[in-house]
Amino acid sequence: EICACLVGSEMCIRDRYSGMSQSISEETQISIIVPVYNAGRYLARCVRSIMGQTCRAVEVILVDDGSTDASAALCDALAAEDGRVRVIHQANAGVSAARNAGIEAAQGKYLQFVDADDELLPGYSAALLQKAKASEADLVISGYRNVRNGIQSSRLPPQIEISTSKDLAEHFEMFYFSMLLNSPWNKLYRLALVQQGFPLGVPMGEDFMFNMAFLENAKTVAVTHEDGYLYIVTDHFSQYVVTGDLKADSATQTAGNKVDANKVASSKKQTVTATAVSYTHLT
Repeated sequence: EICACLVGSEMCIRDRYSGMSQSISEETQISIIVPVYNAGRYLARCVRSIMGQTCRAVEVILVDDGSTDASAALCDALAAEDGRVRVIHQANAGVSAARNAGIEAAQGKYLQFVDADDELLPGYSAALLQKAKASEADLVISGYRNVRNGIQSSRLPPQIEISTSKDLAEHFEMFYFSMLLNSPWNKLYRLALVQQGFPLGVPMGEDFMFNMAFLENAKTVAVTHEDGYLYIVTDHFSQYVVTGDLKADSATQTAGNKVDANKVASSKKQTVTATAVSYTHLT
């Protein structure tokens, strides 16, 4: 077992196969980051759906964010099953810090994010990668499937031609209110253009802020109606951390600290509004 501690953080990446880091950097197209906190009930299902992708050139970075259940051991067990899985163990710092740790460790050309209680259909990553390469896109935005109590419903992008960040800015409200801009998990990002991580200390809206910061650097944007991301509504992610996505709209807990729901909603609205105004004025 090889341990390489990252400077300035309480984490350790465990590569279980000698030479794995070199082979990943040479072959990996997509780094898929999964923040993990007390996700023992869902994690194996999630990770196996990622490892079952038709695109084999992926690495999975599981960031165990100080879990207090069996998630840490499960992460290591999943890494032992497949050499494309790496694990970072860190003290609990919240979902943004976990995703940032994954970004720092990523070795692919593109980034994907997956919540630990969600799943991917087998061809999802391949479809995003194909779209990115065909259109030379810095960012690919897809649809997704909302899954609640076993019932699936698709949420698809508007039927509008988008090829640049300027195009997206012109149709910003339509995409925003279609719930396609907020979250990081229905997107594929060109890693080289990620210059800012997820902001820390923000009670809600940090996903949206990350996306807007990325769009400041992205020139080309592609949209696909692929909906192979299964966004499974459970109580898990809202118990992990308050975020800017749908699952956490009613959440009131952030990294173990109680947050007033009304204050969180007000803060989110102000953050999102200010960031959106800034972005739409870029062009």
